[in-house]
This record gives sequence, structure tokens and C-alpha cells, in this order.
Amino acid sequence: MGPSAKNKELAAGLKPVRGSRKGARGWRCLSLCLLLILLIQCPPALANSGPPRILPDQNKVIFMENPGVALVREHLRMEWKPELYSAEITVTYIFENTKESPQALTLWFMSGDYEDQSFEIRSSSEWVPSKEIEPAAYHIENWAPEEDPPFVTPFNELPETSLDYYGQIQTPARITEWLLELAPRERTEVVVAYEAKSGYLSHSDYFTNYRTLYYALSPARFFDGEAVVDLELIVPDNWFAAANLPLELEAPGRYTLKNYAIGSEDLYLSLLDTKALMFGLNSRAALLAWTWPPSVFSFIAALLFARHKKRVAAGLLIVGIAVLSLNVVKPSYGMVFMMILFLPIVVVTSAFIAAVVIVCRRRRRIRERVMDIHFDDKKPKD
Repeated sequence: MGPSAKNKELAAGLKPVRGSRKGARGWRCLSLCLLLILLIQCPPALANSGPPRILPDQNKVIFMENPGVALVREHLRMEWKPELYSAEITVTYIFENTKESPQALTLWFMSGDYEDQSFEIRSSSEWVPSKEIEPAAYHIENWAPEEDPPFVTPFNELPETSLDYYGQIQTPARITEWLLELAPRERTEVVVAYEAKSGYLSHSDYFTNYRTLYYALSPARFFDGEAVVDLELIVPDNWFAAANLPLELEAPGRYTLKNYAIGSEDLYLSLLDTKALMFGLNSRAALLAWTWPPSVFSFIAALLFARHKKRVAAGLLIVGIAVLSLNVVKPSYGMVFMMILFLPIVVVTSAFIAAVVIVCRRRRRIRERVMDIHFDDKKPKD
């Protein structure tokens, strides 16, 4: 290129060809450095095991759809251990690499709380290392548990006031990170096992509390394809289970959910010990509604038979008291407190009323005797 051509390029505001190549190389190096920084700071991850990306502010995460790995099927087995108030959970995933290139994904398994030493992951029967992530360090933008957990209470109507829930669900109690590696078009089986701690639903009207389990099912919808889940829940024969998803009782102590398409709902389980119920009821208000009509009828009948059939009246009175006393067989803490508080008052008041009645009867008897003596003195003597 001659001087005249070079001057024309400079006059047109263009850089020489050699300088343009240096600038392009500089931009490529800068772009490569930025990409490496992003890869270091923003590892891909999946939740229960769906795919997030850490946003630039480093504490927000969004789940990306279709990461190149399909979740073909998920099998969830839960076995309830009432003596420990926990459940042994085993999750079996079938993953498939949908691409012609190898895949290495860092997964996040989000769950409720579990026993520290119980968590284990195996891929193709080989142990997979994992580590815990602090849940408070990140905020997931496009996924969250229900603010009002849809627990089912089959033996009770939902109260107007919210139930007291004891358990961690507003954010994942645990986030466990692990690595999934797949060869091109490979299909593999991954097993996650842990012992989940339960929460419970408490209300003053309940004879016994509902034990609860939470399982984050919905993050799996971010994988490629449409995954389905099979659920098997094992409980003792005297325990009853209910969920926000359509469980079926196949046999005593065995509940199942088959070929359920994973969507936006998580799994909320309620468990209840039927031996702790009163006549099949778990509501003090319902028991009172069943017992007070026969009790009132017995008291009224006892008043009607009081004059002519005293034994029948006494029997009806005993029956009414016995039926009404069923309401204090399993009193609530509030009822026990009220009984302890007012028991001395009731005893003193009852003693005072009894003393007044006894004194009145004695005075009446004395008055009758005096009247009899006075009447006898007025009788004419033979």
C-alpha cells in the first residue's frame, strides 16, 4: 500500500489494516477472559435436581430451561418412621444426555431439613461427592415454595385462622451441590437417599397434630422434555396420609402416585396417627357437638323422673355426666391451664354451696322439730 492510499484511509477515518488486526486480537482476548471469569463465577446448577444461572449481582439465580439433559423419570420412595418423626427418602432419577457432546452439570438438590450424616448420592452405583450451599446466600428469581403451604387436613375443616406450622419450607432448608457427568447420548440412573425431618401442624382444636413432609418436586420441570414421577409412600397401618397431589391407597399402609407429570406443584404430605383420635374424630369442637345433645337430654329426663323414680333419675344423671366428661379425656393445653386455674375456685364455690345447703337443711329440720314439739304441747291430754 502506497503513501497516497494510506493517506486516503486516514482521511476517511479508517485505521491501517495491520492496526485493525491488532485491535481484533485484543477484543478476542478480552472476550475470552470475560468468558472464563463467567465460567468460574457462574457454574450451571439444577435444583432437585432444574437449571439455574447466577446473575451478575452474585446473589440472584434464575432457572434456565432445556439445559441439554432430559429427566426421563423420577421415582420417589418415602418410608415414614413415627418413632423418629422422620422419613427415609430415596429418589431415583433417570437422566439422558440429549446432545452429541459430553455434559457436565453442577446440580443443586433442594430439600427440607434432613439428618446430617444421612445424605448420599450414587450414580451408576458409584458414590458421588457433594457439598452444602448456604440457602440464604442466593435468591431464586423464578422459583419459590408456596407462601401458604397447601397441606391437607382430612380429619378437620380448615380453620379461619392460619395453622401453626413448625418446619422449614419458605426457603429450602438445605441445598446440596453435586456433579452429573454424561457421555454423548448417555442414559444413567442416579439415586439420592436421605432421612428427612418432619414438621407438624398444630391447632388448639386438634386431639393430635399432623406430621408434615415437604418435597421440592417442581424444579425438575426445567429439564428437557416432560418428566413424570412415581411416588410410593409406606406408613404403619394405623397412620393415615394425605397430600395436595392425588395419592391412592393401594393397600393398608401403602400409598402411590403413578405417572404424574411434573409441573409447578411441589409435594406437601400430611400424616396422622389414627390411634390418637377420639372415636375417629380429631376435633374437640366436633366431639362437643356430638356429646352435648345426649347429655342435655339425660339431664332433662333426670329432672322429670326425680320425684317418682329416683333410681332412674340418678342413672340418667350419671349417664349425662359420663358422656359430657368425654370432652376432658384429652384436654388441650389451654383447657388444662383453665382447669388448673379455676379448679380451686370451683372447689371452694362447690364447698360453700354444699355448706349452705347442709345448714339450710339442718335449720329446716330443727324448725320442723320445734313445730312438732309445739304442736304436741297444744294437743289436749286425755
